[in-house]
Amino acid sequence: MKKTILATILTLSLLNSCSNSKMIITNQGIGKLILGQPISQNYDRDNFDVTLDSKKNIKTIIINSEKHVTKDGFGVGSSLQDLEKKYPNSNLNKKNNASKGKHSIIDLGQSIIIDSIIFVDKNKDNLVDYIILHKTD
Repeated sequence: MKKTILATILTLSLLNSCSNSKMIITNQGIGKLILGQPISQNYDRDNFDVTLDSKKNIKTIIINSEKHVTKDGFGVGSSLQDLEKKYPNSNLNKKNNASKGKHSIIDLGQSIIIDSIIFVDKNKDNLVDYIILHKTD
């Protein structure tokens, strides 16, 4: 009985550590969430928002957790200045608005795009608030 309880505790600890592990953000996706691929039913909805296309494949991934980063260590909480220093050919877009016709609906903050990864600073404090990965058609 003690061996069964110990095995159960070890298994749950291992599963918990795997789900909390840091994943690398690429322009293709993060972990098992890959742009253009079917979605896994079991993904961390607290750290990711996902939209699907008409074929039920992943179209957009929004990352809002500080625990996941790019291969260069950039993620939510990184400074836009550090991104600009590392990638001097990138352009900081200081005005992102959603609009309908000529009317601006919402201010989306500022962003910088590096290798098709969009780093967004919603509140304009020069820190990344979320990251967008998007599959273009």
